[in-house]
Parts: sequence; structure tokens; C-alpha cells
Amino acid sequence: MIDYWAKWIEAGNCTVYSVDSIDNEAWAALGADKRWRIENHEKWYNYIVEEMVPAIREMHSNYDRILTFGCSMGA
Repeated sequence: MIDYWAKWIEAGNCTVYSVDSIDNEAWAALGADKRWRIENHEKWYNYIVEEMVPAIREMHSNYDRILTFGCSMGA
């Protein structure tokens, strides 16, 4: 995806942030307690929604929207 977006990144028209997943501590932790898995996923989701997105909006108030992309569970 970065290769595709390179021309816009290099032109300064967009910024890309890479946020790691915790899949191995949530959905992919198949032997772990199911409640623990979903609680970890919810914590990660809340981090994205309550901390990451507001931080991006604060740093880039000139952007009117955020686009997300990823592969596998990151999508």
C-alpha cells in the first residue's frame, strides 16, 4: 500500500501512520480465554478511537478525513 500511496506521501498530500495490531493477544490467541481475547481487542479498538484518531486530527487539522487501510485483520 505504501508503494501505491508514495506519490501523495512524497508530495506532502497525505501522511501515513502505521499502527501495530495485537492480534496475537486477541483474535489470533486461539488457546487463550475468550473473554481475555475480546477484552484485549476492545482495549486496542478504544486506543485507536479515543487516542490515535484524536492525535492525528490534532496534528493534521487541515485534513478533513482519515482513510484507513491494512491487510488481513488490519484491514
